[in-house]
Amino acid sequence: MAAWPARSGPDCRGGLDRIVRRRSPRADPTGRNSESAGRANCLVAAVGHVTRLAVLSNRRSGGSHDHLEQVGAVADAHGLLHVATGELDELEGALKSFAARGVEILAINGGDGTLDAALTAMRNRHIFEREPAIALLRGGTTNMVHDDVGLSGKPANALSRLISACQEAVPDRLIRSRRAIAVRRGDAGEATYGFFFGTAAVPRAIRMTRQRLHTRGLAGPVGDSLSLIWTMLRLATGHIANDPVLHPEPLSWSLDGGAWHEAETVLMVATTLDRLLLGLRPVSPDGGFGVAGLTWPYRRLWLRLPAFVRGRGADRGGGLWRARGERLAVCCGAGYTLDGELFEAPKGTPIMLDAAPPVRFVLA
Repeated sequence: MAAWPARSGPDCRGGLDRIVRRRSPRADPTGRNSESAGRANCLVAAVGHVTRLAVLSNRRSGGSHDHLEQVGAVADAHGLLHVATGELDELEGALKSFAARGVEILAINGGDGTLDAALTAMRNRHIFEREPAIALLRGGTTNMVHDDVGLSGKPANALSRLISACQEAVPDRLIRSRRAIAVRRGDAGEATYGFFFGTAAVPRAIRMTRQRLHTRGLAGPVGDSLSLIWTMLRLATGHIANDPVLHPEPLSWSLDGGAWHEAETVLMVATTLDRLLLGLRPVSPDGGFGVAGLTWPYRRLWLRLPAFVRGRGADRGGGLWRARGERLAVCCGAGYTLDGELFEAPKGTPIMLDAAPPVRFVLA
């Protein structure tokens, strides 16, 4: 998945994309619209106009170029500010432009990496006085966050529904909150924000999916689903000691400042999402983030795994385990992933994960 972030790990090569701006209707001169007491807790747009809604597109995201043009046409028809860009400096400039115009709802047309790049820039640069609610349009290659809290359907159609919902107000029933995960590498001061962290075999499986499936045109939900099914079947056989993707490796971790644990680990994930690929729910975040892992050697996985990935069964047994917390320190040697972006692990220092303030997502 191609995205903006100039972070260690992802490839950020590519030409500089120009910013495309659409004129927005004149904002309410008071800066806030007067609404009835019954709407006090709603996200409010100017009556009769969608002046507080803007669209951010990633030209380099893995979605169809036709989707980008269609989203631009819908935004233009409604007088929305629409920025399509592909580099980090342009991203920050676009977000500052949105903040200056009092944008309260930001529609993001891209994949999970696009969302993470925007959220990371907003929080590290303190661009908005009040962080806007996010509406996710399915415009990227990896869309696991979208599967949980995104808008369904083609991006242009989803944007049209969103505009209709935002003509006057967005009621609370259309808002879903998910805490972000702030990931810091060793002594790095600034965090990278996301919603799904994975290490051990997880980044290797993502790399294999891109090399073997995405290059053959099996990208998006089809390729990700095939990869996940293949992984689960291979794990169930138990013959993974020398598997190039699923082999176990030494991993150590500490949850919420507690004792350190060390084990040969096949995979570990941490997430604040309620729903993952194929609707899997291995662990509920319960207000923080959920952590789940598989250690080696494991026993009778074929019997335990189906219930475990749906959040059922015992929290620990046969190599499978799950837990919940607010802070996780992990020492790993094989790198990690955050929402599909791949990173090298820092040497000699742990990766720190913290449950960060929630992001408000708009469903329409």
